[in-house]
Amino acid sequence: MNKFGKTPYKMFGDILNLLSKLTLTRLINWILSRVSYIPGIVFRKSVLIPYPVSISVEPTNHCNLQCPHCPSGSKTLSRSRGFMDFELYSKVIDKTARETLYLMLYFQGEPFMHKELLPFITYAHQKGMYVMTSTNAHFINSDNAESIVKSGLDKLIISLDGVSDEVYRMYRQGGDLTKVKAAVK
Repeated sequence: MNKFGKTPYKMFGDILNLLSKLTLTRLINWILSRVSYIPGIVFRKSVLIPYPVSISVEPTNHCNLQCPHCPSGSKTLSRSRGFMDFELYSKVIDKTARETLYLMLYFQGEPFMHKELLPFITYAHQKGMYVMTSTNAHFINSDNAESIVKSGLDKLIISLDGVSDEVYRMYRQGGDLTKVKAAVK
């Protein structure tokens, strides 16, 4: 195991899964992104590649918890709250999927609060993107776990900030550690 709790086999599996999404167009885009800084250094002029290697899309900035370290949970978020509609989402994916390898489907909200999260995941998966999201796991249960797996999600991060109720409640205010442990199972 490494410091992240992953065995070499698990890390290798993650890498193989990511590489399975790599097309020639995405590879060329990735290479261009790695070398695009050289002209900037040599000629002191910025060179932008046409597409990002990865993108982050925030399905919603709503959250069910009141975490003190998070702008959404602590109510210090300075922008309006909302839910991304599928039409806008599909335009973003359609515009970037050919060159973009990696989609992070979260930011400052709880993605599973969005009623169309699984269709969002499936849409990007069908476009060949590596799709990941992060959650506080309060919306994962035995009724929807199989649908989440079948959606095409490549990686799920579950934020579990403490293994005792006391510590967990300090960081995930309004959360239920028992519910999160059940979701993990």
